[in-house]
Amino acid sequence: CESCAACLYVCPAGAIRRGERVVGWVKEGRARGVDLVAGELKPGSRQYHEVMERTMDHTRRVWRRYDVAVMDLPPGAGKGVRTALKLSNLALMVAEPTRLGLADLERLHSLARRTGTRELIVLNKYGLPGGVAADVEEFAHRERLKLMRVRYDPELARAYVRGELVVEKPESPSARDIIELADAVADTLGLGAVKYM
Repeated sequence: CESCAACLYVCPAGAIRRGERVVGWVKEGRARGVDLVAGELKPGSRQYHEVMERTMDHTRRVWRRYDVAVMDLPPGAGKGVRTALKLSNLALMVAEPTRLGLADLERLHSLARRTGTRELIVLNKYGLPGGVAADVEEFAHRERLKLMRVRYDPELARAYVRGELVVEKPESPSARDIIELADAVADTLGLGAVKYM
């Protein structure tokens, strides 16, 4: 469903009616001095783009207070993703080392090119056995895109479950990778040195 209402107009039996229903929620909060806005799709709903649009509307009110705003989007290259790319200075495209991850990356890259958004690829879970990391690396090389890696690290998952930031654990390989990634993003955007918590 793309919410175009074509089915409403063409149904010969008139079985489809206009109405409103909850398809998701937009939540706002604050953590560690940072404003957070999150969109959540109701289980079973397919109108993710509506939730994304509403979430971005809320986010626009908040991000004026910041030099940098980060939008975490669902995989793929749907309608809401295009809108987000148009608003962005940089697309940080996170790819898993899987065939599906590579396919999503290729679609997102194509869309980012059309919107003129700068791109940086992050190969997540790097080193995970059985993946297609080499194919993602080849894609980045072929398309002349900068590639960063975040190693597969069980400590990252443990920190997430405990509600902690893995970057506060300097012995963690993924923490070092994420700090290096933050520096690369800051450099790409011309922001200068990154301050870590």
